[in-house]
Amino acid sequence: PVEAIRAERPQRTGLFRLAPRAGPLSLRLGMRALLVHPGRSCGTAISVAAALLVIVITAAMGDSMQVGLRTELELTQRFDVRADFLAPRPITELLSETKALNGVDEVEAIITVPAKLTANGASKDVLLEGLPADSALDRPVTSEGRVVLPQPGALVLPRQLAVALKVGAGDALTLDALGTRTTLRVGALSDPLMGQSVAMDRAELQKLLGFGDGANTVLATTASGKARAVRAALASWPGAARVQDAASFKSQINQMLGLMDFFISVM
Repeated sequence: PVEAIRAERPQRTGLFRLAPRAGPLSLRLGMRALLVHPGRSCGTAISVAAALLVIVITAAMGDSMQVGLRTELELTQRFDVRADFLAPRPITELLSETKALNGVDEVEAIITVPAKLTANGASKDVLLEGLPADSALDRPVTSEGRVVLPQPGALVLPRQLAVALKVGAGDALTLDALGTRTTLRVGALSDPLMGQSVAMDRAELQKLLGFGDGANTVLATTASGKARAVRAALASWPGAARVQDAASFKSQINQMLGLMDFFISVM
């Protein structure tokens, strides 16, 4: 019976002679097992190395996403609620009425319009944002985390858009927005992770479009748990075209990043 259940003895290969004859028993047995089946041993080693490589790459991608998303949400889009209106409203009125809502902390008024940029025979449809000189809630940021606010006579372009238009800092391009056309230069390049909006000085854009002292978008930060109520209040205003609850979006992103950390730790 013992002979019947005994496993077939593996055939020794030429490499078996390399097995150590001295040393700890665990080392000698391990080396003999590896050298008896060198092909299988190599396959196992390659599989383990490939799995480790996948884990390292996944962790690196996760870290990159976390840095990019947190830069986007904490340095660039710092608002909790955003409301876009069909027509511009006086900035003083827009800011005071928004600030009066329960739960609102900081407010900022910007201009948001569709536009087209043309340079070197190429053109791109973009979202043009007119930002105040001291913008704190919506700011273009480079991959190094440096804030690059637009200056008069210049635009801040996303780097990918600049590549598509074959322009760089200091180059001129043509801007078409709401039936008006002008030539501006590229002042700086930004590195947004989400969206491809182009930034321009708000006062200059007001003059270009004839908005006077008006703006058609308001941004607000809110107290904890108040974003949904503020969003509902802004959505009820006349002329409100779109109201976004950015706080909920940020919460979902943070949950996704936490889930990614969990999966990487399990791996």
